[in-house]
Amino acid sequence: ITDHLHIAQWFRQQFSITVEDLENRGTRSPLSMACWQKSSDLIAHWLVEDVGCGRKKKENHDEIDTEAAIDALSNACAAGNLELAMWISEKFGITLDLIRKTGGRALWGACYGGCLPVLRWFCETYKVNLIDLLKDADLPMFNTMKSSPLKAALMNLNGLEAVKWLIEHFDLKKDMLSNCMECTLESGNLASAQYIAKQFNLPRTYNALQGAGRSHNSQIAEWVLDTWEEGKGEHGTFWDVGVWCASASSHSISVVKRVTDDILHLPVDWDGAESEFAHAAEEDETKLLHFMLDRFSLTRSMEVSEVVSSASLPVLQYWDSQGQLKKSDALKVLTNQAADVDKFHITQWLKERFSLTHTDLSQLEITGWHSSSLQAFVHLFGLQKEDLLCSNLPRVLLSQSDVSISALK
Repeated sequence: ITDHLHIAQWFRQQFSITVEDLENRGTRSPLSMACWQKSSDLIAHWLVEDVGCGRKKKENHDEIDTEAAIDALSNACAAGNLELAMWISEKFGITLDLIRKTGGRALWGACYGGCLPVLRWFCETYKVNLIDLLKDADLPMFNTMKSSPLKAALMNLNGLEAVKWLIEHFDLKKDMLSNCMECTLESGNLASAQYIAKQFNLPRTYNALQGAGRSHNSQIAEWVLDTWEEGKGEHGTFWDVGVWCASASSHSISVVKRVTDDILHLPVDWDGAESEFAHAAEEDETKLLHFMLDRFSLTRSMEVSEVVSSASLPVLQYWDSQGQLKKSDALKVLTNQAADVDKFHITQWLKERFSLTHTDLSQLEITGWHSSSLQAFVHLFGLQKEDLLCSNLPRVLLSQSDVSISALK
């Protein structure tokens, strides 16, 4: 992969590596990896010509290892290496029939690479048709991922020219591209998304916002909302929650605020707020929690109560201000968080707020201690030898599967 041919040659000689040793490695084969790097032409040629990669030995003859050859072609195309792609194609006699039999992943690689010369050569050489472009490719390197070559082209952040050529060459229609908007935005490819939206007058809808949210890019999410064209209608709570979650995924409070106030027009007592607040508390999304606390009327429902033990300090303080935080809640929080030195400020606040003493702690089974967090805890509560012996702490420390020796000492 680094194009250090002399090192590769030394390894082969030193350990008597044969082509059989290199078989059945799939997309991690040396030939596949060499083709992934545009600077590794020398190694790719050496692997094929001298080592024999890309071929399988039979009783009386050698035959092409189709999987290895296709993976090499796919990676060379994805790397934008036209010269190497052409050489591999000719060397192994790769045909359109073979490309289709192997799930179209070579075409996927050519589209994913976003290199217009490579893409044009591939499509013209193999007489690629519209069905080939739109059909999901077999992608063993991505396990269960489903993606067509067209979607692969739209995922490349620098592949706008290739996208324009595909649209013109295959005379792509609006419905074909509207289905690709979500993955285009999810990959962060705003340039291609803006182009196809303008060319085909594509509306920005729920699916587009989902893709924008998963990109965690506020600029993309804002662009979707700028021309939002899908109204609330009769979608109800399920619709509201879906759109709101998509906006929250962007990690942008301005996006969430626009969706909350301008798109969904959610009331203060929105019935989806508590479940989403609980989810945000689990993820410790502090800014989002602050926004929700200011915007919605939240109570300690069952869903919210379930996450009390992992709640952040702002959430605990809010519940306390509403008269909804009890001493039993504080002990749950300590059980779950006291051993985390980064959350020691929560322990300090709870001790002061509920006047907790060592007696309150005697039956708690706090696990995960490290020396720093344990020392701070013992000091904060002024624990003495007799307090420790009357508590569960020594037993818990000794029974931990990953016991911290420093804490135990």
